[in-house]
Order: sequence, then C-alpha cells, then structure tokens
Amino acid sequence: PHFTTTYLNFAVIIGFSGLTALMFSTSADQLIATLQIALAIALGYYSVRQRTMVYMIYAFIFGYIALSYLIFSQIDADLNLILLYMFVSCAAFIVLVVRLRKTFKTDP
Repeated sequence: PHFTTTYLNFAVIIGFSGLTALMFSTSADQLIATLQIALAIALGYYSVRQRTMVYMIYAFIFGYIALSYLIFSQIDADLNLILLYMFVSCAAFIVLVVRLRKTFKTDP
C-alpha cells in the first residue's frame, strides 16, 4: 500500500508512452489512438474519484496527443491552422487546469 501511488505513476506513464509510440509506428494507428483516448477518460474519472490532480494531468496530456493525432490524420491542414489549433487548445488546457485545481484542492 505504501508504494501504490509510485507504482501507479510508473504504470500510467509507461503504459501511455507505449501506446503513444505504438500509435505512431503501426498501421492500426486510429484504433490505438481511440484506445488511448478511452483510457485517458477512464484515468480522468479515476483522478476525480481519488482527488489526485497528477492523474488528471496525465489523462489530459496523453488524451490531447491522441486526439490531435486523430484530427490531423483525417484532415490536410496547413501550418497556420495547425499553429492556431495548438495555441487555442493549449490556452484552453491551461484554463481547465487552473479551474480543476480548485476542485482537487484539499487545503482549507
């Protein structure tokens, strides 16, 4: 029980890193990306239940990578559209993290 959090952190990072690498190196990339998004949603749900912000950040980062991969693999976008997407989505991520921090805050 003492090292459960440490083991879970390693498992999440290694598992999602492996899925991300597999997504970029296999022909079943859309299936892997969809699986990664589903697991990120499950991790986000677990994060809310456990009130642990670090798992929510992992879920956002790896879910964002997979969702971005799915979006840009389906469309032929120019550099300006890609940069706009990155800017807007990163700004939205920052706002969401700041708002969620209040949810996970345990100090009075």
